[in-house]
Amino acid sequence: MSSYLISWAIGTFKSVQVTVDNVLYTAYSPISFSVKPDFSLNTTVKVIRYFTNLFAQNYTLNKLDLLLVPSNIDSIFGDSWGLILINPTDWVDPEDPYTPLTSIQQASTSLLRKVAHQWFGNSVTPKWWNESVLSEAFALYYAYRATNDLFYEWSNISNIWDGFVRDRLLPAIRIDIYGIYGAVLKPPSVGIGNTLGNTLGSAFDILTENKGTAILRMFAEAYGQSWDVAVQDFLLKHKQSNPSVQDFVNSLIDAGIKTAREDFYPWLSIPGFPIVTLNFDKSSNILTISQSSSDQNQNQIWFIPISVLTMSSDPTNDPTLVNLVLFENVSHITLPVSEYVIGNIHSNGYFVVSYTDDGWNSIVTHLNSVNEDVKISAMTNLFMAIGRCKTPLLY
Repeated sequence: MSSYLISWAIGTFKSVQVTVDNVLYTAYSPISFSVKPDFSLNTTVKVIRYFTNLFAQNYTLNKLDLLLVPSNIDSIFGDSWGLILINPTDWVDPEDPYTPLTSIQQASTSLLRKVAHQWFGNSVTPKWWNESVLSEAFALYYAYRATNDLFYEWSNISNIWDGFVRDRLLPAIRIDIYGIYGAVLKPPSVGIGNTLGNTLGSAFDILTENKGTAILRMFAEAYGQSWDVAVQDFLLKHKQSNPSVQDFVNSLIDAGIKTAREDFYPWLSIPGFPIVTLNFDKSSNILTISQSSSDQNQNQIWFIPISVLTMSSDPTNDPTLVNLVLFENVSHITLPVSEYVIGNIHSNGYFVVSYTDDGWNSIVTHLNSVNEDVKISAMTNLFMAIGRCKTPLLY
């Protein structure tokens, strides 16, 4: 076990305990604090079971403590092995009618991320700081995924993945345009010395966290069950050891994704992202998909999984969702009869989608007649494309 995972808390606290599946869960809080710990405690028990099933691997220890810390103590790194620190803003009571759902969601995702670190970062610790994506991005991705799966009833009011797009994906795209932070995978020398861009803190920058998580989400959706099998294999093979990203890629290959290295590595090792242009000819129903890089000096050909929704102005014609993979500069696909298309539904992909002028016109014209999910996807693409100056300003 890495020494930085050890921590102690000393003080006078009140506590609530419960034992489930031979694990003792204890929630500690200052004597004066009035908010009940039930939600945090019950959510922790629930997500430990969820991760145990998903990862096919038990939680390693026989106890897990939750400790409420004062607001002047930063708990962002409060994910030590067996001891999780929680700020008062994340110690919520859903039964309180004045607690908004968004606050409950944020508190849940923050807590679930620290629980996910019990596997990613603690049970399996990256070989070196330059590959912190193995702990930070994986834990954050599974926090969002667990929140979505365990509290699906919230999606009718506030979809957790919409919040991910707003809070994580869009900010990553905005800073990735300029290449300030480099790639998700940092140079091997990171954390050695104190030169600009080489400090330990640069291994935990906002790009590694947000872009890394968006990439994991995209590949998990694209690879489906093979992704889950690879994660189980990775965690089992490297339990209480120090693997590298290459080790995870090897698990993907063993799970049947033979092109995993060519597919996966460029997304982590190259700054920037693809710009995918959709040109739909409704007279022939042929969709031409082309890709270019946000960095005009790059000629990278990306592996791009993209979902395309065929649309019609006739409400009796149901949209058809088509899942495609682009791994060349230009590809031509025949689609079902439709009037226009919308790409990257639910913003699962870490790339910008642009269209021809006719394509943008059709989307804007029909924007008020499509359902909320499609509208959010279209508007997200529009905002990202405007940021890249890929669409006329008249919109």
